[in-house]
Amino acid sequence: TTRISLLIAGTRVTSKMTHQIEDAIHLPHLKKYRTEKYGWDPHTWDNIDWYSFEIATKRQQPGFKRFIHRFTSEWLPVGARTKFYNNDNQGKCVSCDSAHDESHTHV
Repeated sequence: TTRISLLIAGTRVTSKMTHQIEDAIHLPHLKKYRTEKYGWDPHTWDNIDWYSFEIATKRQQPGFKRFIHRFTSEWLPVGARTKFYNNDNQGKCVSCDSAHDESHTHV
C-alpha cells in the first residue's frame, strides 16, 4: 500500500479536505484584496471573528451567501456598477431619483 498525506502550509489535513484546500487557494487572495480595498492594517483581518461569520452563514441558501459576499465586497449590481455595462442606466437610483449614483450604501 501507498501512504500519502496532504499538507497545507506544513500542517497535515485530516478532515474537511475540500474546505481546507479551497481556503488555502482563495483566502490569501481575498485577504489581500480586502486589506488593500479597505485600507486595513495587517492585524484587522485577524481581529475579525471569521469562525462566527462562517457559523452564521453556513446553513444559508447559496443565493443569500452570494448576496452577503457581494454586499461585503461592494459588488452589488446597483446603479454605480451597472452603468458600466448597461447604456440605458445612468447610475441613478430609480426609487428616489437621487442626484447621486445608486451605491450599495444607498440601497
